[in-house]
Amino acid sequence: MCRSMIAALMCLLPMTAAAQTAGQQTSDSVCSAATARSLTIRGIHLGMSAAELLALFPGASENPEVKAALENVQAPPKFGMTQFYVGPGAYSTRERFAGIDMISVTFFDDRLTSYFIQYIGPPNGPMWNNLDEWIAKLSETFHLPGLRDWPRQFPDETSRVLTCDGFKIWAGNQNQRGTIGVTEENVDRKRQAREQAYQEKKRREFKP
Repeated sequence: MCRSMIAALMCLLPMTAAAQTAGQQTSDSVCSAATARSLTIRGIHLGMSAAELLALFPGASENPEVKAALENVQAPPKFGMTQFYVGPGAYSTRERFAGIDMISVTFFDDRLTSYFIQYIGPPNGPMWNNLDEWIAKLSETFHLPGLRDWPRQFPDETSRVLTCDGFKIWAGNQNQRGTIGVTEENVDRKRQAREQAYQEKKRREFKP
């Protein structure tokens, strides 16, 4: 259940990015690239390696799904990009991640380029009555711009996105539980370019 929920949340950020005006320039950003890069949540931050991330969860590297995700990363169909989930409650460092239900991470060329964190909701976690409450908490805790700089993305008001130079910080309030995602833009395009070059080579070399 948790995995399906966070997988759905992960789809939202690319959708919101695509919904932005095609001609939008970085000058429209309300926060700098340095803000997104420096944002650290319980030791997790953009740019860290898979080994650095897994060191936060002793034993996670032995998880079959994690091991599979990290195998043959540069080969097709991954082309340098891979993704996996971590449930902090399963590891000895669980106290460090108290209040976090699930974490999803995406690496490209062994560099963390996107992460999404789903917090525990009620009754064991806090109940956020609305998205404004949650964004106010994030802004206060991580010194991010205030609510007015997080434009509405969907009519149901379950998510908003803060645009930084080359990055997006997404905040969501799903079933009154908080969620935050941080992603570097255009990474998927790099992976797609590799795949296209690979397929072009295959077509060129193929002999009917």
